[in-house]
Amino acid sequence: METMEIVRRAVPPCAIAACWLWETLFPARQPLALPRRRNAVNLAIGFSNAALAALAFSALMAILADWTAAEGWGALNLVNLPFYIRWPVVLLCLDGFTYLWHFANHRSDWLWRFHQAHHSDHHLSATTAVRFHAGEIALSAGAKMTLLPLLGFRLEELAAYETVLAAATAFHHANVSIGKWDAIVRWIVVTPDMHKIHHSIDPRQMNGNFATILSLWDRCGGTFQRPDHTESLEFGVHELTDRKFHGFVGIWRTPLQRFSRAIRGLPGERPPS
Repeated sequence: METMEIVRRAVPPCAIAACWLWETLFPARQPLALPRRRNAVNLAIGFSNAALAALAFSALMAILADWTAAEGWGALNLVNLPFYIRWPVVLLCLDGFTYLWHFANHRSDWLWRFHQAHHSDHHLSATTAVRFHAGEIALSAGAKMTLLPLLGFRLEELAAYETVLAAATAFHHANVSIGKWDAIVRWIVVTPDMHKIHHSIDPRQMNGNFATILSLWDRCGGTFQRPDHTESLEFGVHELTDRKFHGFVGIWRTPLQRFSRAIRGLPGERPPS
């Protein structure tokens, strides 16, 4: 197995384990009296999604990437960029796409049906980072496939971005705080306090801070919200507070639940700055 593949597979579980240990020893907020079952359910969801991605999409991605390279398709294949320029450009493009995709998940009724499974967690922690509905994973993978022939990035470049993404997601979902450094660090990357606002049960706060790695996308897109008073935030989705929505089967069934349009805000609406 190649070194990059070993790193790609090792980083997500190691990042979650490290952030879980951090939040256990130094929690930013006292955790709710939640059963251990919650973490087990989140991890089971994450494992099933990883299996789905490996079985259903990895081979397709590899075939499409090889075809794209052979045909010379994609904007990045029109010019011969040195690797130290090409890699930052690819990572910027993929991170910008992730921001737009996340934004779309909050604006589209249909996409929100799947994304609400992630937001329904009423306690933010490292395991929330892998609590996604399989339908959202499939739709996201399909969307990324369209980028391969359009941009022409390589499979190893996508793998590198996904590896950084996994570590960043575990970090900013964890129940941790970096104190006064948060105000400085969030000028560059998404921090735990910055992302806590996004998981608020209040739709006015939920509809902001969509960035995943680089925070510049929220600042450029006018969706940045300053993370003040995060210690008093309540997390979750109003319609999904019942315990039946927080088991393994319940999370899978969330797209079948009716939801309020107010969760996403009206089209064109921007959260208060």
